[in-house]
Amino acid sequence: MNIKEFEKVYWGYYLHLENRFLITGDYVSFDETNYGTFSNEYVALLQTVCSEIDVILKDMCGYPRANNKTMKDYAVDIKSRFPSVESERILINYFNCEIKPFENLSGTMVWWKNYNAVKHDRINNFDATNLQSVVGSLAALFLLNRLYLKSIDTNAYHFIIQSRLFKNPDWDDKGLQMGFKVKDGHLVSIFPDDDNN
Repeated sequence: MNIKEFEKVYWGYYLHLENRFLITGDYVSFDETNYGTFSNEYVALLQTVCSEIDVILKDMCGYPRANNKTMKDYAVDIKSRFPSVESERILINYFNCEIKPFENLSGTMVWWKNYNAVKHDRINNFDATNLQSVVGSLAALFLLNRLYLKSIDTNAYHFIIQSRLFKNPDWDDKGLQMGFKVKDGHLVSIFPDDDNN
């Protein structure tokens, strides 16, 4: 897979889900004191995001799409390909805090446990589809996308639309900052390290 294919197949969809989540901030303030807030939109987001996690993990691990796999299956392969996955930190911009979405990959990650609880028994677990679970699952999907992209090209994130919600504080997520100036009567784009313009 190349960068363009990745953007089309995975990253564009991730950004769509992130934007859907950001819209919920109009109704529920992004604050840790609201982590227990649950809603129909959080049900939809949690189920959609976790389904996408399943899709991208299947691809990253090289499993046939028709095979049913569990998180325990994925954990073995993902940890062998990306040994630091459990310790990867994700900074949440609007919450001003950090989480490690795969910290307990071999055990039970709360957001994944809540996803399965709602998937199998929504009546008794509706409140598990809360802000905290959605943020955790979306951070996990962000991290998987970044790891996948990094395996394609270590610098590729600098050249695509970046997440407004998450950053990995241990990686160079600044990206290229493009500016403009007038040269010979024409508006031209410049990059900070481009001395020739």
